[in-house]
Order: sequence, then structure tokens, then C-alpha cells
Amino acid sequence: MLFFSTERQIRKKLLDQTDNCKYIREDADPEKVVAETMRLVQLELARKREARLIENLQMTND
Repeated sequence: MLFFSTERQIRKKLLDQTDNCKYIREDADPEKVVAETMRLVQLELARKREARLIENLQMTND
């Protein structure tokens, strides 16, 4: 369930950022949709990991 909520959040964030494509096209290639979703998940996880590392470094320096 965690993956699906994360996927939903990432999809919403992606849709909020792009005005030109509000919905997945009906004729979209499912493999490309999954690949793009996984790429977005990886980017989001990397961003969160980096934010945690920066926060830990700031706490260590204080």
C-alpha cells in the first residue's frame, strides 16, 4: 500500500508540474508508463534521502 500511495503522490506532483499533459493517454504504452513511474519514484526517494542527509549533517554540526 505504501508504494501505491507514494506512486499516487508522485503522479499528482508530476501532473501539478506539467500543464500540457493532465492525464495518461489511453493509447500510452503501459511499459513506458511503468518505467516513467519507477523513474519518478527513484527521483523522489533520492531527493528524500538527500534531504535526510543534509538534515543529519546540520544536526551534527550544531
